[in-house]
Amino acid sequence: MKKDPWFERGLDELKQGHWFDGFQMLKGAIQRTILFNNPDHAKMILSNTIPLFATGKQEKLACNLGLSLITSIRPKIKEHTFADLIPIFFALFREENLENCIQTFCNQIMVEKAFQVSEFLSYLDNFVSKTNFNKSVISDLYFCYAGILCYKKDYVSCFETLNSWYNELSSLSPKMRAYLTLAEINAYEIESCGKYLHSIEEPIDSYDSESKNYYEIASRIFGAVQTNNHSEFHSTISDYSDLINSKKDGLLKGLCDGLFEIFSGKSQSGLLSLFRP
Repeated sequence: MKKDPWFERGLDELKQGHWFDGFQMLKGAIQRTILFNNPDHAKMILSNTIPLFATGKQEKLACNLGLSLITSIRPKIKEHTFADLIPIFFALFREENLENCIQTFCNQIMVEKAFQVSEFLSYLDNFVSKTNFNKSVISDLYFCYAGILCYKKDYVSCFETLNSWYNELSSLSPKMRAYLTLAEINAYEIESCGKYLHSIEEPIDSYDSESKNYYEIASRIFGAVQTNNHSEFHSTISDYSDLINSKKDGLLKGLCDGLFEIFSGKSQSGLLSLFRP
């Protein structure tokens, strides 16, 4: 791709503080780079504009630029060069302290069926095991990877991916305890799923409010599945609906959706639950 007037005009608009006008032009520029099979140019656009959005405190527009990238690469996600843009985008967001955009970005990828293809899952597997990205970016990729597997209803692989993430990079935080517990219940429905909740050394009172919420969600759901208490399960989902939703935490929402199937007798694990007589 030669001279790109959409990018140049968009960049000029950002420098003048015309954030929305600049965003619209840059969105068009990214769509054209994908159309003309030029991922390197897309990378250049992102590298030059995300820092400007961050400096201008325009986090929402930065996030929306990321979402437009998802829409643009969706038809070509089987092509390795376009899949490579995703960890690059994570790295840019990390550098500019736009972690909320990463969550938004991952949540959208998880629910898009286009990303559930084996080729893309293989790319993610390579990204987390054979790349030199920093630990934070690899953790972002693990989160995305586990979420896609969850929405694909491959709960065993989702659990194994979360376990690899925990063993290689993460601490057993309340959030990770919740993910592992709910994923293992979805995958196997066995009593030992409670081990991640029962191995706590630090006092729960030391957690911040969000961590307490994750721990409480996992504890209540584990108890509900263990006692086959439909009412308690649905009550927990209702009580924490601000957290258990695809815009806030797509992985948590997907894991809870899977548990609806256990209570309805449509579990995908294919194993006899040891929770029930």
